[in-house]
Amino acid sequence: MLFSSDMIEVMSVCNDKWNHLSLIKTGVPGTLLKSIITSLPEQKLVVCRALKISPKKLPRLYMKPLLNSRQSERILDILGVYSKISERYDDTKLIQKLLGTSLPELNNGKLSDYFDTYIERTIAKEIINKMEFRKFTLINLRSG
Repeated sequence: MLFSSDMIEVMSVCNDKWNHLSLIKTGVPGTLLKSIITSLPEQKLVVCRALKISPKKLPRLYMKPLLNSRQSERILDILGVYSKISERYDDTKLIQKLLGTSLPELNNGKLSDYFDTYIERTIAKEIINKMEFRKFTLINLRSG
C-alpha cells in the first residue's frame, strides 16, 4: 500500500473544503508528516523545501502533536499532489520516477521542483491532470 491509513483518512477528510479548512486551522499531527516521508523517502528534501526547514529539523516536527496552520496547509497540499499522482499510478517506484522526470510541460523541469509554493503545487496538479487526459501511460515513464 502506497499510503498509510492515517494519510488515507486525512485525504478523505480533505475532500470536503470545510473539513479541509478546519484541519488546516486545527493543525495536522507531526506523525502525518512522518508517514509521508516514510511512504516516499526520496521526497524528503522536496518536503523540507516546501516547509522551509532543513532536513535536520524534520524529526522535531514529527514529534509535535499538531503542526501550525502554515505547515499544516503545506503538508495537506503536498499530500494532495501525491494523492493525485497515486490515483493514476499506484506504484511507489513509478511515482518516484514521475516526480524526477523532466517534462516538456514544465519546460523540462521536474514535478518535484514544483512543490515550494501553493501556485507551484497547483501547476503540478494541473500537469498530472493533463497527463491523464493525454493518455500519458506507464510506458512513457518506463522508457528512458
